[in-house]
This record gives sequence, structure tokens and C-alpha cells, in this order.
Amino acid sequence: MATRPNTPSPDLSGGFHAILATPFDDRDQVDTEDMAACARFYEEKGAQGVVALAVAGEGTKLDEAERRTVIREVLGAVHVPVTVGVSAPSLHLVTRRIEEALTLGARAVLLAPSAGMTPEVIFDLFMGAAAVGAPIVLQDYPQGTGVTMSVPLIRRIIEAAQGAVVAVKNEAPPTGVRTREIREATVGAPISVFGALGALAILDEMDEGASGTMTGFAFPEVLVELVRAHQGGDRERARELYEAFLPQLVFEATPVFSFQIRKEFLRLRGVMKRSALRRPCMTMDEALTRRAEELKDAFHAVWGKTHAAPSGT
Repeated sequence: MATRPNTPSPDLSGGFHAILATPFDDRDQVDTEDMAACARFYEEKGAQGVVALAVAGEGTKLDEAERRTVIREVLGAVHVPVTVGVSAPSLHLVTRRIEEALTLGARAVLLAPSAGMTPEVIFDLFMGAAAVGAPIVLQDYPQGTGVTMSVPLIRRIIEAAQGAVVAVKNEAPPTGVRTREIREATVGAPISVFGALGALAILDEMDEGASGTMTGFAFPEVLVELVRAHQGGDRERARELYEAFLPQLVFEATPVFSFQIRKEFLRLRGVMKRSALRRPCMTMDEALTRRAEELKDAFHAVWGKTHAAPSGT
């Protein structure tokens, strides 16, 4: 059993941690070659960590054997720390997934409550997960889980977990305000607070003390440089980057189609062969596909104005 940390894991102290998409082949099976390629892509673009089997990774659509396959492929492809999503409706399944992630070599796990859980049930879930020993990233994602976690509940979990919760993935809008509230409520606690929600409000989050961001934006070099600039005291550069690439951020966050748009951007960048989600799913029409290609081309045009020509795609 791993030993619970008493300080934030240096692997999760900040920066850009990429939420990985899970590629599927034309038989609707996990494409292991593209899974590894996706993880390498984010590392090569500067991600300080990657996260497998999160919501955007369609983790709930994979069986346990497929989960193991994905974790192994990602761990074998990168040198940066790997966090694994372990959310499930039962503590039994959560603890089994944590134990397996640790055994395979993950550095941390990402855990969110499930629909219908009350505050006391959520508290018990995190206490049971903390007992396993892995560093935990607490995910607060009310739009996806249907569960609202109050700041006092988050503080209570962090304090009672005695160092097991090393970070909060904050996806409760307005995320800038919530970042400030979490920071104020956990003064002195050794945790990181990451923004998320597709980095739509990343500038607000960073202004309010976010440690970085955890999202799968298909143009990660933007977020890598934005976070680095802001943390280095150059907010103006961070603002310029945010405003320059807001069209890509907004389009990728399109309701219903956001995960497939992200995959389509990655396909257009040569990272994966197919952009399909695991069935059943909605399918992008020709207009959305054309817009994705237009914005991919626009990205390279704008990026090239202030940077050397990017290598590869």
C-alpha cells in the first residue's frame, strides 16, 4: 500500500495537466496505438502531467479490462506523471480502481462524487478512498455529476483526509470565484487548485490563485505558455494568449459535441486517426466539421505570428 503524502505531491503542484481523450477504432474498440500517441502529443507540447479515464476520456464507457489497457498504454508512452480517473457509484469499485491504478504505476487518482450522493455520503466516499493511500485529486464537477459540493464540505474532506487530498479540480462555475473561495477556505492546507471546464475561464482562475489547469484542449501549447506566463508575472502575455485563442476554446466547449470536437481537432492535427466517440453518441455534421478545420488552420496562422513554426502539427 502506498504511503499517504503529508505535502502536495510535487507532480501535482501546478502547471498544465492534460485530460486525455480515448481513441476508438472502426470496430468501436480502444485504439491502443492512438492512445499512446495522444499521451505523447501532450507531453511533447509541454504538459506537466496527463490524466487518463476522466470524463472527457469516456472512462465510464470502458470495462475494467479496457481501463487497464488504457492505463498501461499511457504509462508506457510518457515520462510525465499520470493521474487516473477512478470515479464510480460505489466505494468498493472506487477502492478497487485506486488499488489497480497504484499497482500499474499511476502517481495520483481523480475522484468525483456520483449522482444522488448526499454530503455525508460524499464525505464517507472520500474517507474510504483516502484510506487506500493514493494522492487524490478531488473533482468538483456539478454539471457532470449532478452533485453540488459546498466549499465547507470540500474543506472538511481535505482536513479529515490528513494529506491524502493533494489537489482540487475546480469545475463549479463561476470557476474564478470558486477558486478564490477554496483558497480562502483552505489557507495553510498543502493543496493545489486547478481550473478546468475546457479552460474557458482560465484567466479568471489564474488571477484568483489557481495552480494551473486540468483540461484536454487540443492546442495544449497555448495553455502551457499561458500558465507559465501568468505564473512568471507576465499577465499581459497570458491575456494576449487567452484572447487570441478564445475562438478555439469556445468552439471546443460546444454543448453536446465538445468531446467529439476535441477529438476532431486532434485528428486534424494528426494525433489520432478517428474522432468518433464510443457509441451510442451524437455525430458532428458537415458544418461543425468544416468549422473545426477552419479553426485548426487559424490556430497555426495565429501561433506562427509570435512563435517559431511549430514542429510537426
